[in-house]
Amino acid sequence: MRPPPLLVRTAAALVVGCVVGALAQLGGGHTGAEAAHGACFSALRLLRHAVATFAARHGHLPGEDAALIERQLTMPRTLSGVPDPAGPLPGLLDAIPTNPFTGSAAIVVVPEGVDAVAFAAAAKAGWAFLAGPGHDRAGPLPVGMVLPCGSSPAGAAGRGVASVQEIAFEIEDFQRWR
Repeated sequence: MRPPPLLVRTAAALVVGCVVGALAQLGGGHTGAEAAHGACFSALRLLRHAVATFAARHGHLPGEDAALIERQLTMPRTLSGVPDPAGPLPGLLDAIPTNPFTGSAAIVVVPEGVDAVAFAAAAKAGWAFLAGPGHDRAGPLPVGMVLPCGSSPAGAAGRGVASVQEIAFEIEDFQRWR
């Protein structure tokens, strides 16, 4: 007999929380900014994994509306990906993770034709989602990519949005999850 999905997700969240807490304790030499940077990218990977899992299960990315994206990732769903409390598929996340730089878990959708990194840096939300083709100063960004929102002054350790040099890592990380 398989345990209920909520119990499995709760147990998994507890294990992840314990591991993250233990790593935070072991990494006591990190500054607050370094710890926030690590927490931001851990949350970012979790969110990207949920988006990639949704796309793999349903054959399409979550919706183009921020509220729908949140419901599709956190609520039970039908086989086609429509949020439904009675749906056979459990939510992929208990909740959207909070971005430690902005203190927000809200998702905003990057409008087409806008520099995605600049938009995310100016946004007061937690995460920016590219529902359509995106770009930044360095070139195109993949549809479905999630960027952290917020920024700090240039050169500050652990800023919320990666610099142009770090975007290459972000794209590589995104494609690895996809």
